[in-house]
Amino acid sequence: MIETKRLSFRPWREADAEELFRLASDPDVGPRAGWPPHKSVEESLEIINTVFNSDHVWALVLKETGQLIGCMGYYDNNESNGASSIITALRIVGSIGLLFCNVARWQFWTLYVLCGLSDMIDGWLAKKLQAESKTGSVLDSIADLSFVVCCAIKLLPALSIPSWLWIWSGIIVIIKIVNQISSLIMIRKFFFPHTITNKLTGLLLFLAAPTIRWSIIPVTIVTAIATYAAIQEGHSIRNKIDTVDCKQRRKEVYL
Repeated sequence: MIETKRLSFRPWREADAEELFRLASDPDVGPRAGWPPHKSVEESLEIINTVFNSDHVWALVLKETGQLIGCMGYYDNNESNGASSIITALRIVGSIGLLFCNVARWQFWTLYVLCGLSDMIDGWLAKKLQAESKTGSVLDSIADLSFVVCCAIKLLPALSIPSWLWIWSGIIVIIKIVNQISSLIMIRKFFFPHTITNKLTGLLLFLAAPTIRWSIIPVTIVTAIATYAAIQEGHSIRNKIDTVDCKQRRKEVYL
């Protein structure tokens, strides 16, 4: 146990769950540390038994009363996001594997489903382990792009898609390219906001793609949602640019 005149650092205990929830449910606490506010005592208990169950994470308590007031620890970033990053990397490998499968055979669709499931699992795992990072986000975006491109290479030649849908899809691609060019020019890096509509578009496209041989309606609905998602993505990037500009102005004032 580490101690100072007023404070003690000790391992977390299951009995700390209620006090942890009291602190971690505050909406002004979690987001500042990069994680969402806890929603229940059970969630706090799960965090204690998983994320805080480590040799390098301690509960911070007042020495005189034993009251829990915080948490301190350190993480090996490679260790914390390793599992989710491995799953994401496997999706890239699986996407490339689709190129060597026959669309009419079960091997293609089995690999297709596994790649889709990995997209859901890696994000959930990163949140559970509180191991979300910029590197992981970029890797996830690359994996998503790889999956979409490889599926398009295999599926589009076998399908009869109306020209208007091709044009509509092209407009979406142009919007997304303009978004990234704006981000690159204004904040000198690409920015891939993981909005709810972007995630919804990916899920619905994953479900609708196998049905396009029988009906164009599901893909048309997904295209409409994708259009909104691309516009919302641009709005998120503009907000990011405004935030960066605001921080820069503050630095200039201080200087």
